[in-house]
Amino acid sequence: MALMHIDNFDRTEWIKRLTACLHDLEAAQQPFLQWYFTPSGYPRILRNGRDETPYPSEALGKLYDDALFEARFRKTEKFKKLKAALDPVRGVLRDHPTLARAMGRDLKRDEFQVGILNHTSMTTLSQLIVGLMEYQDEGTTEPFRKPASDLSTLLELSLVQAEAEKAESLGTAIDVAVYCGACFEDEVELGE
Repeated sequence: MALMHIDNFDRTEWIKRLTACLHDLEAAQQPFLQWYFTPSGYPRILRNGRDETPYPSEALGKLYDDALFEARFRKTEKFKKLKAALDPVRGVLRDHPTLARAMGRDLKRDEFQVGILNHTSMTTLSQLIVGLMEYQDEGTTEPFRKPASDLSTLLELSLVQAEAEKAESLGTAIDVAVYCGACFEDEVELGE
């Protein structure tokens, strides 16, 4: 894996690839989510015939971690299909210049450090993927395009100064920071 520079980075293609991989992952994880709901204490909430169950972020995070652990250490068949759908998403994320720079060349490495102002915290690719899944826009034909675009915008802010068009979506992109577990202890003035 060669480290990519922002000059060679095709944002539109990256978003398109990530959107397609997330769509495939969503389909592959459905049988596992049904299995995780009951034993993990995530009961379904049905009101007036509508499913209003909160998005199972914690269950998804555990599911992804279990799939990676099983594949790496136990070599069982249990999570094989899920891991086959999870790996392409992780690969596309690693292709973004910001994440490539943060994670280096070690493909087994899943965690990286996020810094905002004077605070840093560790996060993982799995946590980013959970955030992208939770942030999907279910009212569209491409529910993962907007989350992928916002994530790219946020990641690019660390590499280049935001242009006017990118700065407009900063408010939405900041939601993605929540996926990384960002903690704001002080009020932050973003200015222009």
